[in-house]
Amino acid sequence: MANWIQWIVTTILKGTEFFTGKNRGLHDMKQKKDQELLNRIKQTLPSSGSTISYLLTKHDFSVEFKDDLLAPIDSLDRLFNQPDNYFLDKELEKKREKLANALKDFRQVIAEKIFRSNTMPGYYTIVTIDEIARGILSYSQRQGKSPNSDEVRAAFGEAHRQFEINGRELNSAATKLLTAYSELLKSAHRRILVKE
Repeated sequence: MANWIQWIVTTILKGTEFFTGKNRGLHDMKQKKDQELLNRIKQTLPSSGSTISYLLTKHDFSVEFKDDLLAPIDSLDRLFNQPDNYFLDKELEKKREKLANALKDFRQVIAEKIFRSNTMPGYYTIVTIDEIARGILSYSQRQGKSPNSDEVRAAFGEAHRQFEINGRELNSAATKLLTAYSELLKSAHRRILVKE
């Protein structure tokens, strides 16, 4: 009888060790895949790179900025569009999706509000007040209207208001992008790197 009890206890303990080890191996495999994706994200958009630095310090898209600042953002968007680039950890995957959405929103606003600078090669800009003024004056002259007319003044006021709105939209989208990026990295460090 004692042998039977000992055999049952030993079998239960060995079975528990087997399944626990198997689960640990699966957990380690998931951790490794998530770590690899985190490394690719950090290589594509390094937290110490010029893009993140610009977003953290200047972050004013109502002025001209270098076009190479957008390249890592475009690369990260392409990385996220590949079907095998997702986290197995559910919390991290939610953060990645939030970052992917913030990337798409930022790129959409950039596409709508930004164009290559006419005055500085290699730079992007939103329409400046001077460019708007030249356009309004040119249009009013073609229409035979005085530059001092109420209609032209109203057009200048509207153009200035639109310039400020465009700058705010770009800066807001950049803030959301930076926040989502920071949240993902913080969560990943807590959930992946600390457990190693």
